[in-house]
Amino acid sequence: MTTPMPSRRAHRWPTSAGQRGVSAALPFGAAPAVTAAAQPGSRARFEPLALFALLFCLGVAPAACAGDLYVICASGVSLSMAEVRDVFLGEKQFAGAVKLAPADNSAAQAEFLDKIMKMDSAKYQTAWTKKSFRDGSSAPPSKGSDGEAVEYVKHTAGGCSYTASAPPAGLAVIGKL
Repeated sequence: MTTPMPSRRAHRWPTSAGQRGVSAALPFGAAPAVTAAAQPGSRARFEPLALFALLFCLGVAPAACAGDLYVICASGVSLSMAEVRDVFLGEKQFAGAVKLAPADNSAAQAEFLDKIMKMDSAKYQTAWTKKSFRDGSSAPPSKGSDGEAVEYVKHTAGGCSYTASAPPAGLAVIGKL
C-alpha cells in the first residue's frame, strides 16, 4: 500500500534563539520566502541583484526604466489621446474621412499597453481574439522596432503607431507620455 504524496506541508523555520519559528504551509518542495535574517527586529539582507535593480531604476539609469513614448500618425490624421485607446482596440476605425491603420511596435508595446491601454499583453491579446470572432476584425500588424513603425506610418495612409524614440519630422505626433 502506497501513501499519497501531500501537496502541501507545514514547515517550522528556525529563527534566532528565544523566538518561535515561523510556520507556513508551502507547496511540496518549496523554499521559504522569509529568511531568519529578515525577521522583525533583525537586519534584512539585500541580495546583490535586487539592490542593483533598485539602484538602476531609481537613479542610476531612470531613462531605461521609464522613457518617453510617442504616439504618431501619418500626416493628415487628427486624433486626440483619448481616442488612441479606441483606435488600437479597433473601436474607432475612421478619423474624418481617413480610414485608420494602427500598427503595434513590439519594442515599445509593454510601455504602451501600461501607459495608454491600461492593460497587460494577455488582456490585449484576449480583447483582439474576442473581437476577431465577434466582428471578423484582425489585430494590428506588429512591427519589430521604432524604425519599422515609423516607416509603416510614413508609407501607409491613415497609419498610426507608437515609438520610444522621437519621431522624424513629417509625422503627426498625437501625444508624448
